[in-house]
Amino acid sequence: RVSQIELTPFGGSMRIDQGEGLTGKAGFFLAAAGIAVNALCFGFSVLALQFGAEPNGFLSSFLSANLYMLAVNLLPALPLDGGRMLLALLCVRFPRKTVFRALLAAGRLIAGALLGTSILLALRGVFRPSFAMLASYLLYAAALEERCGIARYLTAYTTRRIRLEDGRALPLQALCVGGAMPLHTLLEQLQPGAFHMVLVLDDDAATVRRALQEKELLAAALENPGATVAELLS
Repeated sequence: RVSQIELTPFGGSMRIDQGEGLTGKAGFFLAAAGIAVNALCFGFSVLALQFGAEPNGFLSSFLSANLYMLAVNLLPALPLDGGRMLLALLCVRFPRKTVFRALLAAGRLIAGALLGTSILLALRGVFRPSFAMLASYLLYAAALEERCGIARYLTAYTTRRIRLEDGRALPLQALCVGGAMPLHTLLEQLQPGAFHMVLVLDDDAATVRRALQEKELLAAALENPGATVAELLS
C-alpha cells in the first residue's frame, strides 16, 4: 500500500509502508523498480525510432527525459533509487544507521559538485539550470530524509493495522537501550511496520530497568523527541 506520493521536477517518490524495512534482494528490487521503468521507456523509444517512427519533438523529448532520469536515479546517494538499492544491500552486513548517514553524505557531496559545476559553467557563459535544480533537490530531499524519523515511525505505527486486517503477522523487533539514548535516535533504529519491544537497561547493562510500551514511546515522541529514554522513564 502506498501511503504518500511526492511529485518533484525529477519524477515522483512514493512511500510504501511494507517496503520501508526491506533489506537484501527484496529491498533492492523494490528500489530498482523506478529505474527499470525509465530503462523500459527509453528502450521502447529507441525501438520505435529503429522501426521507422518519426523523430518528432515528443518522442525525442520522451527519450531524452528517460535517459536523463535513468542516469540521475542511478547515482549512489539517498534519496535517489541508486542510493536506496545500495542501502538495501549494505544493511545486510552493516548497521542501517551507518549506511544511511554515509549515503546521505554522498548525496550532499554530489549536490555540492553539481552546484560548483553549474557556477563554473555560468562564469564561462554556459547555463545549465538543470544542474542547479538537481543539486537543490538532493539537498532538500537529504534534509527531509534526515528529519523524518518521527514521521516515518508515526506512519508505520498507524498503518500496522492494515497488515493485521489483511491477515498477515507483524514482525517483532526487540531492542535493549541505555537511559542516555535520545528518543529520536531510538526511533531511527526501529523497523518500520514491526511491533517493538524496547528494554531499558541499568548502567551495569545487566539488569532490565523497565520495558517501554509502544504507546509510551509514541506519546513521548510527539511531546519531546529530543528527550532521552531516562527522562521518559522519570
